[in-house]
Amino acid sequence: MGIAVRCKDGSYELLSGNEVGVLLLDYICAGRIEKGTMPKNPVMCKSIVSTPLADKVAEHYGVECRNVLTGFKWIGDQIAGLEAAGEEERFIFGFEESYGYLAGPYVRDKDAIIGSMLICEMAAYYRAKGSSIKEELERIYAEYGRYLNKVDSFEFPGLSGMDKMADIMQNLRVNPPKDFAGDKVVKVVDYKKPEETGLPAANVLIYTLESGATVVVRPPAPSRRSRPTLPPRARTSPRPRPRRKSWPRPASPCWRKSGIA
Repeated sequence: MGIAVRCKDGSYELLSGNEVGVLLLDYICAGRIEKGTMPKNPVMCKSIVSTPLADKVAEHYGVECRNVLTGFKWIGDQIAGLEAAGEEERFIFGFEESYGYLAGPYVRDKDAIIGSMLICEMAAYYRAKGSSIKEELERIYAEYGRYLNKVDSFEFPGLSGMDKMADIMQNLRVNPPKDFAGDKVVKVVDYKKPEETGLPAANVLIYTLESGATVVVRPPAPSRRSRPTLPPRARTSPRPRPRRKSWPRPASPCWRKSGIA
């Protein structure tokens, strides 16, 4: 479930899955506290490759943030564990950076129906109070720091590609990089070592750099991906992303009447 938001100059900006996930987390937490429906010891979940900004937002609201392996089944596994303990109401939200969201313990997978409803509700709420999704995102950045996430994908097709990826990961473990672009590596987490991570074994490496940035390397089926993240103390805006000067307006009159479009 992806969205574009309208900016003050009339252009549109596409939001990442991380940005929408953090916006929904903030909206759900603030709304539950305002209405008195926040459960005792609330829990939210996200994948280990999703933005650490969510950890900061969750901490602000007193919500436990559980980081799980990539794949929504692992978020569902956390819900199942809470359900087995009779505490499923503690789960309030889960998301992955790949545009997957879930609010409540109703299903065990990403739910575009609930996600779409919540995004529309959030947009209408902020508009009613004279704000917007874009302005609220900037508020979050001003409060917690600006996070930038970038994905680089490299394809290695065929059976030889699988061997190539395995060799790359093995070399990274045998000869760990000391820096990335001059930014010193200060910590390495190898998710093939469950005794260190507390999670099932996974072929993922996460490097924490001296600046506070992180680099994640993992080989899903056809590609290797690295995800560098700017440090939370970066208070200036990165280079603006390209914006569309126009965007097709919804054809359905019900959207126009709602005031959201």
